[in-house]
Amino acid sequence: MTVDFVENTPTGATSAIVCWGSAEPSPDELWLVELAYEVGLVTTFCKRCGSGLGPRVRVATWPTVFGPVRWRVSAATRCQGWRRHRHTAIIGRTSTDVVLGTLVSRR
Repeated sequence: MTVDFVENTPTGATSAIVCWGSAEPSPDELWLVELAYEVGLVTTFCKRCGSGLGPRVRVATWPTVFGPVRWRVSAATRCQGWRRHRHTAIIGRTSTDVVLGTLVSRR
């Protein structure tokens, strides 16, 4: 399995696949996603205020409106500035790869 980062569009949706797929992510897969974002946060700064991003990453999963047919996975963190801006990324999966989206600042 390889891990790729993709750029998000201005609306916040990734330009690649935004669904995880039909199988719920395993705990090992979620741990690897969390680890990849924690490593990346060391050199990442808030796009709104310039503060560093917090070291804690929360990875969430949920089924879409189609039930367990399509699962969604996202990673979220907050900046360390006084406004604590939220940053979120959507994670997708192809047949052999995990596609990590970039962290996008949310209002």
